[in-house]
Amino acid sequence: MKRLLFYLIIPIAGAVFLLNLTGDNEEVDMLQGKEHYGTLMLSCEIEGLPISINEKQVGLTQKKLQTFDLPTVGVFGRADHEVVVQKEVDAKHEYYFYNRFSFNRHIDVEKNPTKHIALFRSPPANDTFPPINYAIDIRLKPELLARQTGLLQSRKLKHSSAWNMAQDETKIFVLSRADKDLYRKSRNEEVEGEFLEVYDKATFSFIGQRQLSHENETFSAYCSVAVDNDTIYIGVRNGNLLRLDKQSLAPKTASEKLAGFPEKVSGLVAYKDYVLAFGEGNLIAVFKAKKRLYTINETAHYPSNIKEIHDYSDINRINSIAIHKGILYASNYYGFINAYALKDGRFIRQINTIKFEEEWGYVVGRNIEASTLYQDRYLCFSQDYDGVSMFDTQTGHISHIQTLFPREIFHSKLINEDINSTKNTDIYKMVIFSHYLIFSEVNALQNFVYAYDLNSRKITNTFKGHKGDITELFLDGGSLVGLSHEGFLYRWDLGVMEE
Repeated sequence: MKRLLFYLIIPIAGAVFLLNLTGDNEEVDMLQGKEHYGTLMLSCEIEGLPISINEKQVGLTQKKLQTFDLPTVGVFGRADHEVVVQKEVDAKHEYYFYNRFSFNRHIDVEKNPTKHIALFRSPPANDTFPPINYAIDIRLKPELLARQTGLLQSRKLKHSSAWNMAQDETKIFVLSRADKDLYRKSRNEEVEGEFLEVYDKATFSFIGQRQLSHENETFSAYCSVAVDNDTIYIGVRNGNLLRLDKQSLAPKTASEKLAGFPEKVSGLVAYKDYVLAFGEGNLIAVFKAKKRLYTINETAHYPSNIKEIHDYSDINRINSIAIHKGILYASNYYGFINAYALKDGRFIRQINTIKFEEEWGYVVGRNIEASTLYQDRYLCFSQDYDGVSMFDTQTGHISHIQTLFPREIFHSKLINEDINSTKNTDIYKMVIFSHYLIFSEVNALQNFVYAYDLNSRKITNTFKGHKGDITELFLDGGSLVGLSHEGFLYRWDLGVMEE
């Protein structure tokens, strides 16, 4: 999963490592009792621009190098920080620079690690690692940029963050989370817990909500949502399936433990009178007319070469399901897709992308995160940092586009070689509109949404003006609706792609 878990997993892993070395039962924490940890060194070719660190203005830019002691507590957690340089240029434009970085207290073992940023109008090539030279952009103000790239509507949710949503003909259903002890103080709330929020699909007006939990754990307990004509289905981290009445939002039955599901139900699909539950583990539970019809166990149809994968472990995850002409296609963390007959679960075929990769020198099974259908014939599926593939459901032929971004080459004076700096494509969610593949990424340097023209084979539009990673996408007529993990709903006009 590509949630923003990186900032949590790495510190935990580091703590475990240190505990194993010391044999101590208490976590070794370099930051304990410290007010500051780490230093930001910043210079800027343009003087007098306000500098904010962790939502607090700390000074103005200068050409000479300035030093800022960083607080132990940042916006994303301990020793995680963001720096913003921003100032109005004129009625339409502003100077803008944003950078997010972190010092890990278990890996950055220096007593005072340093982040160095040098801002230029046109920065020289970065010949250092990590890079220190950055551009200070002159950009359209966010509201103008949003209109220019087609943003029609935005709506702040009732609560601070969200990741999953579902929709029917008239409503949007969002799983959200409220926190009262966030390091980003501007997002703190008076309550804590997880919620289901309901909005009007056309206007984004708030309809109602139900509180699902009254306290938060590290990871959200409610992981997925789907709706049919009268029921809201919510997948739970403990392998349960919750059913709510679509009108009252009250539970229709007690939360059901899905037999055989040891882990969370991170995916739900409602299709006609079917509901499919899947996620961590190897199982797909298929319901029809509210009753469990059958269960698919993926281990019975693993690829013959799955154990050749480097660092293979029997930890499986089904990421997405697409349904086409009575066949369900289950996309897998280990780089394969199994096809089954929807009516009875009979295995039909397999798409196997597991292979030896010369770049790495070993066998790789690239995570297939997202899938969708094109022209009622082609199954499009993403591959981890390796673009998108298209499977022809009629002929079985597979074509592959390694990256959807323009090729970029620069010459490094440091090593006197040409370096391929083309951006890798790591799709999290995607939909098809006409001949455009529209996709989002998470944990990327830029959290934009892109439209890739499958005819011209290039990105023709970039949707901007939003906050945070877009974790859900769906089409609504001639518009695109997205959910941001920062707790916003957005709607973009797809007519801008034809202009």
